[in-house]
Parts: sequence; structure tokens; C-alpha cells
Amino acid sequence: MTFKVNLRQRTKEISEQVWYKTKVPMQDQVLQLGSKTLKSQRTLSSYGIDKETTIHFTLKVVKPTDEQLPLVLVEPGDEEQRHDLQVRRSSSVAQVRQVFQTQRAVTPKKLIVAC
Repeated sequence: MTFKVNLRQRTKEISEQVWYKTKVPMQDQVLQLGSKTLKSQRTLSSYGIDKETTIHFTLKVVKPTDEQLPLVLVEPGDEEQRHDLQVRRSSSVAQVRQVFQTQRAVTPKKLIVAC
């Protein structure tokens, strides 16, 4: 992406332009100049940025939580039976299948999972 900017602009304004073009929320953006992470309240000129400077845009890494999630398990078929389960965010499909088997005492042949 290329932007026309004024060196008096704050980094926050660049983040707003990135959000407008990418729809990536500003709080999830990281703007970097070399190894420096740009702070939202500083101006571009305070970093020594000039006409041909490249600012790198990356995304913040969000650590996943292991919270409990409600999960609806649907058995395909004429009746499409639905089962409400509570599983951890980190649960694998095999673990979800095990939770279902434990609660229903049945081994499902095919499962459609909707979170």
C-alpha cells in the first residue's frame, strides 16, 4: 500500500488509513520502521521519515485463551438432532467427538460442528 502523507501527521493517522484500506482494526496493527515499533502519538518526522521511507505493517499476535466455548453439534439426517456442548477453545475435533460420545453414549458417524 502506498499513502501520501504529511510529515506532521501522527502515526495514528497512518493506522487509520491502513484500517480504511484493509479493515484491520487499529489495535491489531503494528507499524514498524526498521526494528522500531512506531508509537501512535508521535509524528512521522520525529522518526526521521522522508519521502521514500517504507513503513512495515504487521499484525499483532494474539495469544489464544483456553476459555470454555458453547458449541452446537448437529447430527446430519432427517431430524438434524442438535446437541449443546461446552468445550475448550483449544479442543481438537477428536476431543469434541470424545465429549459427545461421553455425553450421548453414541459414536457419531459424521458430525457438523457450528461454533
